[in-house]
Amino acid sequence: MTNNKFFELLPQNFQGFKILLELLDNIREAILLIDKDYQILFFNKQFKKFFGINEKNFPKFLYEVIKHRRLYEIIEKVFSTDEEVREEVEVEHPEKRIFLVTGKPVNLDLGSGYKDTALFSFYNITRLKRLEQMKTDFVAAVSHEIKTPITAIKGFAETLLEGALEDKENARRFLQIIKKHSERLNSLVEDLLILSAIELGELKLNRSWISLGEVFDTVITTLEEKARKKGLYLKKELKDGERIEIYADRDKLIQILINLVDNGIKFTEKGGVTLKYEDKKACISVIDTGIGIPEEHIPRLGERFYRVDKARSRELGGTGLGLAIVKHFVKAHGWKMVIESRVGKGTSVHLFIGG
Repeated sequence: MTNNKFFELLPQNFQGFKILLELLDNIREAILLIDKDYQILFFNKQFKKFFGINEKNFPKFLYEVIKHRRLYEIIEKVFSTDEEVREEVEVEHPEKRIFLVTGKPVNLDLGSGYKDTALFSFYNITRLKRLEQMKTDFVAAVSHEIKTPITAIKGFAETLLEGALEDKENARRFLQIIKKHSERLNSLVEDLLILSAIELGELKLNRSWISLGEVFDTVITTLEEKARKKGLYLKKELKDGERIEIYADRDKLIQILINLVDNGIKFTEKGGVTLKYEDKKACISVIDTGIGIPEEHIPRLGERFYRVDKARSRELGGTGLGLAIVKHFVKAHGWKMVIESRVGKGTSVHLFIGG
């Protein structure tokens, strides 16, 4: 049981209350009981964990543990108003956390008379706040991504209806722009549906033994025209005549590789993209000779809507969701993805299928 001042104040016949304190010592919230002099009467294991208390620095007073102005303002408010107070507090030490702090005055009879105390609970809402912020950012990003193509489609459609239909040369150009933005909008919706299914736990893998060479051929056939229009090569590197089989979801693997190769094509002006397999490392690689990625951006690749060059990505029709989907599919397989890149030299994405 936690060594607390409170136990010293309890009469021997308070065994039932001691059992209650044992229960408090093992709940998820951090619990703190103090008196008006900020003397600590009780705290549970979670409080010790949240505020980095160990047996060597066992505190007698709260200011030995916490130096947080906002928290002391809440404590003062509880004692001065004699009312329950509930507020959010961000604590930096020993690590950054956000707590929902609830403080309530308690007039306890400890056997030797009543004592003015206050009971505080600290509910860790750090993760909830992060999820809330992610949701807000996600909605804002989706709204922005959808607004751009819709505005373009609406604007050019109105221009055509106002008379531009009679100008055949411009009419055709406007229709091509409308088509381009409608395709981008469709890609965005498809990617959002995939991510939604993943986050709802509806991602199912249908694994079987599949030919990696045939998967490479499917990816190359799908994207070779896009590469050809930019004057780029698109090739595979496998040992001649060797049939390599891996245990994977064929459709998901094709989608992974199409996303990676498509990115390589988008950001490559000279050279091309290579699909490669190294048997000794059990590694599938997508290697391009493109513009490369600055090192500081690599850790954030795979975040939803994160782009290294936002303007260029939108110009090329990227949704900012492709790598996020790839990341989920790779993780679902139990594989590991490593991205290596040098600015001006190209990017290599390695999928270690052995984990």
